[in-house]
Amino acid sequence: MNQHQIIKQKLLDLCPSGVRTDFSGSTVRFGYGDDLSPETTAQVKELLQEWIPWKKGPFSFFDIEIDSEWRSDLKWDRITAHMPSLSQASVADIGCNNAYYMFRMLEHGPKKVTGYDPVEKYDCQFEWMQHLYGKPWPLEFKKEGVESIGAGAEGQELFDVIFCLGILYHRKNPLQTLERMRAALRPGGYLVIDCQGIAGNSKSEVLFPHGKYAGAKGFWFLPSKGSLESWVLRSGFREISTFFSEKLSPSEQRATAWAPHYQLGDMLSKDGLCTIEGYPAPWRHYLVCRR
Repeated sequence: MNQHQIIKQKLLDLCPSGVRTDFSGSTVRFGYGDDLSPETTAQVKELLQEWIPWKKGPFSFFDIEIDSEWRSDLKWDRITAHMPSLSQASVADIGCNNAYYMFRMLEHGPKKVTGYDPVEKYDCQFEWMQHLYGKPWPLEFKKEGVESIGAGAEGQELFDVIFCLGILYHRKNPLQTLERMRAALRPGGYLVIDCQGIAGNSKSEVLFPHGKYAGAKGFWFLPSKGSLESWVLRSGFREISTFFSEKLSPSEQRATAWAPHYQLGDMLSKDGLCTIEGYPAPWRHYLVCRR
């Protein structure tokens, strides 16, 4: 077993199944403090610390409060007022990380939510949380990337709604990614996008950073709002509605005890207009569109 599988197995051995849960608020909660002895709680906390950094959240496990790098609840609050109905819908979450958004979707009554993420750590975290839940739920984690959807293979699952949150700007070919997601939607299905980018409405302005951007690796194309809308339109989508386009706040992505290695505020100029590399400061664009 690798490191993440070892951590998962130890947690499975320590923690009961079928604990009380609450997915209705900002914090995704599994269990309460009186479910475990103080000694076991301390052991669980030590194991959870081995999974640092926690990128998405917040979570609470047996009253162990995990303040993640990203305030994912803020993103979810923005989306819920504009997303299509998830009631009895077949849903995909591309790049689902530790499944925070999948748990928040449960309150909206989906028929099934399938998360895609190729990272072993997140797969192990999901398996442990599934054990904690302890009964059937309409959630499935696939340790696969976006390449595994919309390929046109026989029996390929089609979705009513796809969420693509924080993914496109990490892709070398964002148009190809959009086309693949469109192919995985039923006719009339919806795609919800959150994409990091730059300010502006120009349909031709895209930042292609050389090396790091705001101190981080893995950025390829950072579009203006207008350019993102053009990508989506070019990929065959319609009824495009951009419902949020604002500068990313350092209060939304910051260092915590559970994610101590990165703080957006330290990666910006004093006036907040530029990154430390001299690029325009990051914005976030959110839109919903239809196949």
